[in-house]
Amino acid sequence: PQPAFQQAMIEAGAKVTHIAPADATGSIIGSRVVAPGVIEYAVEDLGLCTGLTDARYTTTTEVYPDSPRATPEQCIEAQVAAARAGLDYAISHARTS
Repeated sequence: PQPAFQQAMIEAGAKVTHIAPADATGSIIGSRVVAPGVIEYAVEDLGLCTGLTDARYTTTTEVYPDSPRATPEQCIEAQVAAARAGLDYAISHARTS
């Protein structure tokens, strides 16, 4: 996990649309929330793309237009904002050696 990396992406997405809140059990899609909008689960065991590499910064982002508070266009814009923020964060924190 890279909490600051995740936070940068969440903050960027939140400028475009709302961030999914935890449910009554403190979870999102059945996984415990570790920071607003952030969950962790066994990506390697599940065969998710973010688990296919040992890269320093990996993630999966999900922005769905299933809320009456967000339009499909806002969801696209939020995905782009999150991806850009992730790239900006990784570039600015790249190891030089």
